[in-house]
Amino acid sequence: MTAEEGGLLKSTGKIIASLFVLLYATAAYSADITISAGRNVIGVGENTTLTITVQGGFASIAGDVPVVQGLLIDQTGQSSSLQSINGKSSAATSFTFRVYGEREGAYTIPPIKVKTLGRELYTQPVSITVKKGAQGTATDSGIKVFCDVELSRETCYSGQPVMLRYFIYHTAGAEISVHEITEKPVTDGFIVKQVREEIASADSVKQGLNLVKSHVITYCMIPEISGDRNAGGGSMLAGTGNRRSFFSRTAQSRLLFPVKKLKVLPLPAKGRPAGFGGDVGEFKLEAELKGGQYMANREIQVPVTITGRGNFFVMSKPQFENTEGIKVLVEESDPELVLEGDEIAGTKKFLVTIIPQAEGSFKPGALALKYFNPVTCSYAWASSEPFSLEVSGIAAPAVEKTESPDKPETGLPVIAYLAAGALIAAAVFGLAYIIIRERRRYAGLTAAEYGKTETVQERKPDPVNFLRDELAEAHNKGDSDRLVKLCYRGLDILSETPAGKNSPELVSARARLDAARFANAPLSAGELEEIYAMVTGMLKHSASSGDIV
Repeated sequence: MTAEEGGLLKSTGKIIASLFVLLYATAAYSADITISAGRNVIGVGENTTLTITVQGGFASIAGDVPVVQGLLIDQTGQSSSLQSINGKSSAATSFTFRVYGEREGAYTIPPIKVKTLGRELYTQPVSITVKKGAQGTATDSGIKVFCDVELSRETCYSGQPVMLRYFIYHTAGAEISVHEITEKPVTDGFIVKQVREEIASADSVKQGLNLVKSHVITYCMIPEISGDRNAGGGSMLAGTGNRRSFFSRTAQSRLLFPVKKLKVLPLPAKGRPAGFGGDVGEFKLEAELKGGQYMANREIQVPVTITGRGNFFVMSKPQFENTEGIKVLVEESDPELVLEGDEIAGTKKFLVTIIPQAEGSFKPGALALKYFNPVTCSYAWASSEPFSLEVSGIAAPAVEKTESPDKPETGLPVIAYLAAGALIAAAVFGLAYIIIRERRRYAGLTAAEYGKTETVQERKPDPVNFLRDELAEAHNKGDSDRLVKLCYRGLDILSETPAGKNSPELVSARARLDAARFANAPLSAGELEEIYAMVTGMLKHSASSGDIV
C-alpha cells in the first residue's frame, strides 16, 4: 500500500466518523417523548394502560417507577423499532405500564425520567381519577374480569356459621390462576375457617356482559359480636391469559374484592338455660355406659358422639346434671366436617371419664349439650339417657414391687453370664474373620482370571436430537417465545450442512424471524408453524443422511 492510498483511507475514515457524529447529534436533538393513558377515569379495582413513546432514538427508563398512594403502577413491557424510509433511519422505543386503582380519589402520576442517546427526558404529569364501582379489572390481554363475594345469608345470630364465597367473573376462554392472597378477608369480630368446596364454573351475566362465573375460595365465618358487621374484602394476585390464543401471554393483576354487610343478631335472653355455653345449631348426643362392677377411685369411661349441623369449630363440652360425689374429666377430638349447601354438618367425639370418690349410689343424670336453634329461634338440649351408678368397694392403689432381703436368689451367678457372653463374642469374631478371608481369596482368583478390564466409552449426547425434543416440547406447550429462539438455533445448525448453505428456504425463514424480532413485523401462528415444520423436517433429514455429525 502506497502512502497516498493510506492517506486516502484515513481521510475516508474521518469522513465516515464525522457523518456518524452528525447523525447521532441530529437524532439526540430530534428525540421526542410522549405519554398517554388508555383511560384517565377508572373504577376501584380496575386497570388502565400507561404508554411512553420516545421517537428518535433507543431509550431506557431511568430510576424507579413512581409510587403514588392509592394506585399500583408496574411496568409490563418495552419494545423498540427501527424504520428506514427513503434512506433515512429513525428509531423509537415504547414503554407500557399497568396502573391499578386501589382507592377512590384523584391522583397525579409525576414525571417519569427516560434516558436516550446520552440525554435525560421527562414525561408530562398524568392525572388518573379512581371512582367507586364494581370490583374488577380489564387486563392487558383484553380480558374483562370482575370480582365479587357472596354471603350465604344477610342476617344471622351470634355464633351461627355463615358461608363467605369468593367468585371471579371473566371472559369466556380466559384462563385465571390465583397465585396468592395478598390481603385477607375482613375478620374483625369473626372466627374464620377455610372450607373445602368445589363449585363448577357456569355462564353468568355481570354488568350486561355474558361472562363465566368461577369459584375461587370459601370461608366459614362464625360471628362473635352482634351488630352490623363487614365481611369479605381482601385482594388476590392472579395471572390472566387467553388459552385460545397461540401467542397468549399471562398478565399479572391484583384483584380487589368488595366488602358486604352482615347483620348479626344477639342470642335472646328469654328462655336461656343455666349453664348455656353459647352453642348454636341443631345437635344430637349419643353416649353409652357399659355395665359392670364400679369401684371408688377407679375410672369409668363413657364415649360420647355429637352429630348435627351448626358451629362445630367452637363447641362446649357435654356436662352432667349432678356431679356430687364423682369427678368428671372430658377429652375431645377434632370434628369431622362436611359442607352441605350452606350448612356445616359433622361429627365430634368426646371421651368422658367418671371417677367415683366413694362407695354408694350416684345419680349424675344425663349428659347434655345445651344449644340455641337458629331455625326455631329457641333453646334446646341434646342429651343422653340418665346415668346411675352403684359403687361398691374401693380400688386398692398399685403397690410397687420390692425385693425381700430374706428371699434367696435363684438363677445362675453373674460370672456364668459373663462367660457365656465372652464365648458368644469370640464365635462372632471368628466367623467374621473366616468370611473376610474367603472373600479376599475369591477376589484374588477373580482378578487373576479376569485380568483385563473393559473400557466403557462415554456416549456424548446428540445435540440435534436434544434440539428436536426441545422444539417439540415448546410447540406442544404453545410457548411461542421459546419456539422462536429454538428455531434460530436450528437454522444455525442447518446453515453448516451442505444442503442448508445455499437454501433459499432457510434464508426466507431467518428473514421472517428477524423482521418479527427486530422490526416488530407481525408473525402469525401459521407462519411460525410453517417455520417450525421446515426446521424440524430438515433437522431429521440431515441427521439421517449423516450431514450433521
